[in-house]
Amino acid sequence: INAEYMGMLFLFAFISLLAFSHGATYIQTNDLIDDPECLHDCYQMRVRIEALRADGTIDPNLENSWKKARTKDSTNDMAPVLFPCYKCGNPEEQVKKVCSILYPLMTYSVYVFIEIKDPKAWSSDELQNQRFIHKFTDAIKSSPCFRYYGFITTKFDWEEIMGPIYSHQKTAYLVY
Repeated sequence: INAEYMGMLFLFAFISLLAFSHGATYIQTNDLIDDPECLHDCYQMRVRIEALRADGTIDPNLENSWKKARTKDSTNDMAPVLFPCYKCGNPEEQVKKVCSILYPLMTYSVYVFIEIKDPKAWSSDELQNQRFIHKFTDAIKSSPCFRYYGFITTKFDWEEIMGPIYSHQKTAYLVY
């Protein structure tokens, strides 16, 4: 085992600890919480809200979910989850659609999760997928809404879609 591998293993363990030590809650359309006080008191944490669906559409309850999770005295760490739609094309427009809804509701730029899953929804050409994700992450970096991004995936999905060598290690978290 070489030093680079050990360093990556340590970094992954540390990131996983940070990501899951605060009790992340993932809110989808069918999981809307009607009591914002419970969201604040019961969970107190990182709230991941589905924003962009895998079919390229915006979750119809995105704005409502965001408002419910952000109470006036909330300390919740808000993080939208984007499922890039490779078949829809135009990654820049996908990011802009989400930002156009969230920007008026935000008090500061936030962390965004990019969920990479379902190899059948992607090109069979890993290089094409890599180019698409580069455009997608470039759009995130230039967006006024998002400051940091990370990937949520499984080892199988990542390697099947992006290839075993492809990495965003220097610029983004990769959480399996």
